[in-house]
Amino acid sequence: RGVQNFRRNFSTKNDDWVVPNKVTIPEDKIEMTFARSSGAGGQNVNKVNTQVIIRFHVMDANWLPKEVRQRIKDNEGNRINKEGFLIINSQEYRTQAQNRKDVLDKLQELI
Repeated sequence: RGVQNFRRNFSTKNDDWVVPNKVTIPEDKIEMTFARSSGAGGQNVNKVNTQVIIRFHVMDANWLPKEVRQRIKDNEGNRINKEGFLIINSQEYRTQAQNRKDVLDKLQELI
């Protein structure tokens, strides 16, 4: 096989542009919902909505560079539903605040 020539299309016209190491996640651009977690929880189990679920439409997320959106679409197909929404949840912890931080950390890691 020969060497394939390909061209990357960047979201900007600046030739020096690179995908940043960290992207700020605008919380007003993602849908965040809360639900009851399964599993251990002591007295709060089945009473407190500690599970955190975030979702957003990957290809419409203009706060992400085009290349990142495409990579997420290619690599995370099992987390993206038929409508194109990426869904990530966290129910590891017993508090909503910890799960909220965890789910945003998971999204940051994915980006």
